[in-house]
Amino acid sequence: MYNLTRHQLPAGLVNSNGEFFVCDDDQPHLLRSGSVVDFDQFDPKLILLLEIKMLSETKRHAYYSLMVAGAGRMAEVRQFTYCMYGGFDNKPDIINGELGEPEYWRCPKRGNCDFEGKACAGFKLKSGDHLTRRELQYIQLTANGLLDKTIADQLGISPKTVPSFSKQVREKCGLQRKADIASWAKDNHLA
Repeated sequence: MYNLTRHQLPAGLVNSNGEFFVCDDDQPHLLRSGSVVDFDQFDPKLILLLEIKMLSETKRHAYYSLMVAGAGRMAEVRQFTYCMYGGFDNKPDIINGELGEPEYWRCPKRGNCDFEGKACAGFKLKSGDHLTRRELQYIQLTANGLLDKTIADQLGISPKTVPSFSKQVREKCGLQRKADIASWAKDNHLA
């Protein structure tokens, strides 16, 4: 028998906790008790938990209706699950039968979605602050090793603005140096 205590196993692989994720078929799935469950096979109690959570997100709920253009409540719950829990981040989305908080994830539609920042979860810091879409873009560009001039071009800002932007992001994230951004981004599944 193998001792796996030093490895982080995905949530839901060996227990009843669950991890939602989206893969190439662009549909939400759930890893739970070692099995992958497609959205259409979700337990009705889970659908109800998701629906209650969706309705509690009153500011965002209207966007799910618009996104699925009248396709019905199940389509709204599917879209909610996609937008709010779609990333496979090894942190359980379901713990002891309770639905966890929505999560920021690197959605493949980012940058091309009309509902970006409206229907999806923002990246919440331990301090309670949220990173803006621009701050997330800056973090990803910095984590990819781009120079300030290239970052400025990508963000459409002056190269002279990048250092102050960097300082603002580092203060929000509790980082000392620009070099810390890349490792922080990897630790937080942003790069």
